[in-house]
Amino acid sequence: MYFDKVFFNEDYEPESIQLICEKCGEYIEIPYDSGYICKAQPEYCIVANGEKIICKCGNLCQNGLIEPKKLQKEIHIHRQVPLNKPKCPTCQSQNLKKISATSKAVNTAVWGIFGTKRHKTFHCNNCGYEW
Repeated sequence: MYFDKVFFNEDYEPESIQLICEKCGEYIEIPYDSGYICKAQPEYCIVANGEKIICKCGNLCQNGLIEPKKLQKEIHIHRQVPLNKPKCPTCQSQNLKKISATSKAVNTAVWGIFGTKRHKTFHCNNCGYEW
């Protein structure tokens, strides 16, 4: 995993951090006061001693320094997930499914002009949003 950004409150205290899994490209947001993070700066974060952060895909990040994306970009040139993969506009997940032409045709045949899928392209598997 690599560090993406820190979210700060009005007093410029860390509120949460965002990591990106290098395996699946999923964004992981962790509250700063959850005990997983012992230090958060705008450039990096440090996972607390003995803590493990696990992505939905099973990728594991153990205690220690998590570097920013730009420093690790060279390391992960051969990623399996393309960098231009679309994200859900609602939850930012990349766990998407393209809505098939068959699904659109069935939806239109069943619901007629009230069918909603004929103008949609993707379905988010996390939140269910279609666009």
